[in-house]
Amino acid sequence: MKKFIFGFWFLAFGGWCLVSCHPTAQRSYSEQRERSYSVSGPLAQRSKVAITSTTHRGFLSALGLDSCIVMDCSNTLTPDVERLVMSGANLVFVTSYGTQEPAWCKQARKAGLRLVEINEWQEPTPLQRAEWIRVFGREMGCEAKADSIYASVAAKYDSLCQLSFSDAQRASGLSARSAVIQRSGHSAQRSTIMSGSSFRGTWYVPSGTTFMGALFRDAGARYKYADSDYKGSIPLTMEQAIVDFADSADVWVGVDVRSLAELRAMDERHTWFKAYREGRVYNFLNRTAADGTNDFWQRGVVHPEEILEDLLHALYPDVDPEYEFVYMGGVGE
Repeated sequence: MKKFIFGFWFLAFGGWCLVSCHPTAQRSYSEQRERSYSVSGPLAQRSKVAITSTTHRGFLSALGLDSCIVMDCSNTLTPDVERLVMSGANLVFVTSYGTQEPAWCKQARKAGLRLVEINEWQEPTPLQRAEWIRVFGREMGCEAKADSIYASVAAKYDSLCQLSFSDAQRASGLSARSAVIQRSGHSAQRSTIMSGSSFRGTWYVPSGTTFMGALFRDAGARYKYADSDYKGSIPLTMEQAIVDFADSADVWVGVDVRSLAELRAMDERHTWFKAYREGRVYNFLNRTAADGTNDFWQRGVVHPEEILEDLLHALYPDVDPEYEFVYMGGVGE
């Protein structure tokens, strides 16, 4: 048995595979056993699948299997089981958001559909999310390709995180990235980052345990809530966000607008922030997937090394002024 990413283990023998799903430690043994799934024959590529999350499309697309998707249920939490059956899908990738299995899943199973639970969104780090491509690879009969893609992603991601620097620099608190910048003649001062914007009176920022919090840490940025173990996004008032970031944050990412004018129209107080005044504001809207959705939540989940590199160049633009962003877009007037 091979230990795997959070939530899954595999037992493979003679071309057969038993897949067990344990998304939360709080589930009882009986619940876990009920929600385990087994492959009833030799692993082989399944030609018709249904998905329930846009991230599933990203994983399948990375494997070159877009044409296998016969139904996309990513815009609803309660897919039409009759339509699922009529679509011809013989495998459904299911995203769950709680400990109780949705009623439609039980109906789908009774109708003869095979379900595989995909909970990459619960993973605490970008690489652990990306590693779910190996689950898709095993389910779709292209395990070697999936493993190769993940190995390449992990190697590039680690190379961006683990640049060599001396013990003295480590002791002084400099990040690996700062050390390289220092050697290149640029300032070794780490940039401070902030995220999000005020929406209907609340400003949500990532905690240190989130996907974005991990990316900020791995980029070597200073971040106010890097050590917070809050589960999910932290809700702040506009006043608290001003105190936390207005005078200190060098770079502002994750705004859901394409211009500073839009940001100003949302709330005039956005102009009070240093990053706004200095024009270092970025969104994650630069890349669109083939189906018209934001590719940050498709390809970006599979390739976090590309997001990390974008962040590094936003934090330290002088290192490579010719760098072309993949997901991030500069927000101008």
